[in-house]
Amino acid sequence: MNEIIWSEANQDVNVRQFNESTGPQVLLNADVSELDCFNTFFTTEMISKLVQETNLNARRKQQLAGRNDTNWTETDFAEMSAYLGILILMGIIQVPDYKLLWSTNKFLANGGVKEVMPVKRYEKLTQYLHVNEPEADSTDKLARIRPILDSVLERCRVANKPRQNQSIDEAMIPYKGRFSAKQYVPSKPVKWGIKLIFSGYCHEFDVYLGKGSNPNNGKSLSYHVITKLSEELKGKFHHVYFDSFFTSIPLALNLLENGIYMCGTIRKNRKQFPEELKNLPIRLEQGQYVGRQCQNLVAVVWMDKKHVSLLSTNQSIDQSDITERRQKDGTMKHITRPRIITNYQANFRGVDICDQLRSKYPVGRSSKKWWKFLFNFLTNICIINGFVLYDHFNQVEKKKKRYTQLDFRINLVSHLINGYSYTKKKTPALVVYPMNMSNPNLHRHTRLKRKKSTCKFCTKHGEKKRKETIHGCIKCDKHLCCFECHRRFHSVIGVVVTEE
Repeated sequence: MNEIIWSEANQDVNVRQFNESTGPQVLLNADVSELDCFNTFFTTEMISKLVQETNLNARRKQQLAGRNDTNWTETDFAEMSAYLGILILMGIIQVPDYKLLWSTNKFLANGGVKEVMPVKRYEKLTQYLHVNEPEADSTDKLARIRPILDSVLERCRVANKPRQNQSIDEAMIPYKGRFSAKQYVPSKPVKWGIKLIFSGYCHEFDVYLGKGSNPNNGKSLSYHVITKLSEELKGKFHHVYFDSFFTSIPLALNLLENGIYMCGTIRKNRKQFPEELKNLPIRLEQGQYVGRQCQNLVAVVWMDKKHVSLLSTNQSIDQSDITERRQKDGTMKHITRPRIITNYQANFRGVDICDQLRSKYPVGRSSKKWWKFLFNFLTNICIINGFVLYDHFNQVEKKKKRYTQLDFRINLVSHLINGYSYTKKKTPALVVYPMNMSNPNLHRHTRLKRKKSTCKFCTKHGEKKRKETIHGCIKCDKHLCCFECHRRFHSVIGVVVTEE
């Protein structure tokens, strides 16, 4: 459709039926936990990647400095999971300075965080945290975060099939440091930062890297962004909603050709917008609307408190609803509202809801490095999508109060930390003592030459039952009922025993 010929005729809009399967596509057990849902998007492989790259980055920086960092020891999977738990917890317990969580002031400190790791260990992990080291000749602006970015995006696509109605909007990650793709958007609450475009439940997202990142074929930025984010929806007859920043007639026609219907507010100065609608009287009566149509393409201007202009391919002009508006004298007035406006208002809020969930409990702390802001954003998206997934499986008992995002985050933190303690991990060097040697100075499990007594491991650490025995460790002079108790008792104090 090259030439747009608008008419007043109110024809029926041809909308094909949507028959795609929707909702979660992952197989989870009936007793699925918050960690299972989070790991659906932020996989264990990604955490292992963080461990590997962080250790490599620490070695690389120490080699460049020409000296060893005596305060650094290599991290592992359990510690990295606990570190992520602390980053998430910082969004729940928001303090002016992160060091207050480790404060000596009992009214400010968090005892749980202090048990997980000391503040100096947290700072070392933050210092060396790394995702990817880009190649010297790489032109990818997002190379430092690319592995996790692509992994999260792929998991978001396959874990949950999009519903019929999808919304797409732009969002900002606050950042004022140095980054070539940093944007200034004066109309946004967050004016400086990294700009993203994504859908409600985050099936797709795209980091805006500037005008040079789009192919130069005469099309606008909005045209390229929407077509890219709608690639997975082609031919499935989804309905996509977006605002006037993206809406244009060429874009609407392109989506329609690819089996995607759209609805969005539009600026009257857009090319090919009906001339009759551009020059309407300034004051229409509230509730009045005027429309033009060209086959499936519908343009409407509705008078609310001011003109509201929309473009749609999924709804005819002649269908309308009744809504209420409060007047200056306090009375309520019933006015007519086109069904196109109703559909738009009902389905455009997806991204706004995601933004509200994301901004309420921000992950991590501020940094000078741009990629850490994007890393925190990705972690937050994985939490929100995990929460949506968990809510779908409805694991919460009906008797309990309404299960919120806060409940999900608190339980997720507990699962990630999972009793980890950096100070308990640092045990003395392990010493191996053979068991079959007769030297009395070695730790051997044998019959003690005194009366029987309770097993010192079972009563405190094992089955916590009173077990009397005459056997034990000849060196420690402790009663231990069997060799397994003997081995586990000595592992607690940093001694490994074998039967060799």
